[in-house]
Amino acid sequence: MRVRRNERRAVNAARTFLEEHDLIYQEVDLRNDFAKDAILHLARSGADAANTVALQIKGGRKYKRKAGHAIPIDKRLRTIWLNSSVPSFVIVQDPDDGELYWGNLAKMASEAGRCASSVRLTPDARLTPNGLDSFRDEIRLECARRRTDPVLNLVSSDPTLTQAALFDCLVVGRHDSRYLKLVRHALPSLTDQRTFFIAVHVLSHATTHPDIFLRSDPVTGNIIDDAVKVDICNTFRWTPCEIAMLLARIPEEEVWGRGTIGQSLILILLADPFLEWALDRLLTEAMKADEVTWRICWARAAPIGPSWVHADRSAVLSTCLVIALFVADDPRRRLEEIVERLPGITNLELFPELYETISEFGAVDIS
Repeated sequence: MRVRRNERRAVNAARTFLEEHDLIYQEVDLRNDFAKDAILHLARSGADAANTVALQIKGGRKYKRKAGHAIPIDKRLRTIWLNSSVPSFVIVQDPDDGELYWGNLAKMASEAGRCASSVRLTPDARLTPNGLDSFRDEIRLECARRRTDPVLNLVSSDPTLTQAALFDCLVVGRHDSRYLKLVRHALPSLTDQRTFFIAVHVLSHATTHPDIFLRSDPVTGNIIDDAVKVDICNTFRWTPCEIAMLLARIPEEEVWGRGTIGQSLILILLADPFLEWALDRLLTEAMKADEVTWRICWARAAPIGPSWVHADRSAVLSTCLVIALFVADDPRRRLEEIVERLPGITNLELFPELYETISEFGAVDIS
């Protein structure tokens, strides 16, 4: 608990300082330990508006050294810091003087030995009003070196680089919908579980996610511009096979509930105005398929898909049925119609509980 308090204190101190000096700070929640806590823009407009970095923010005695400050490093972090198209910087709050110190993570990674488990901040400069010009200049130089396009790493065979590219696409996709539209189209090809989860949550930033946009300020409150959101959501048109594939990749315990990856997935599904038709086709056709066809063509599980995909047809179709009833204008009548047309649906594991809920309340709640 003390570690979390130290980290939160450091985040608040860094945010306050940066915003007081007209830098644009945006905290980012990707539901994972991704070593990137925030996005920092040097300016709202002008040449510096294109200079953007990711921030890692630390606080507490474990980062203090006899001379300066240091943070942990491993192979994965080294890869991210050296290869991300959006540069990464670190800010550490000193536990003794309460001051903020910063470092350039790419330089730190390049200077560290291959076997190093920690790396000293470079330049380990104090982040003060007088030292702000040096901080800005270092960001400008690092951004100038990183004029690469993150979309190429969306198809990298290294999950670490793909995950870093997803973060970068979220950063640059704030004003350019093409990046997140490419993430949407790459979604079916992501075979690493953690990468898939990050991609789903990144895409949910374009929806009305209740836990992402907590501030009303048009610059610092919303990660993605409203017009850009609309353009991205226009690509959320899901085929029946895609829906089955997506639902099969969500652990059963994560399907429902606030703060789960299932919540983010359902939000991007609900953005499709033709979802009701696709769900009906999925229920109608997938129930008729033999088991091999179901696993290969619908769930895209082993043997052709990742081993972590659960191919339990009953569980996937139960989730599909719940969503179908949620979006229906008249859930009672819709359930009666589905049962009459597809009597085998009563064999789904969740059906008795779902039938009882609809009979009693006339609706289902998936929030």
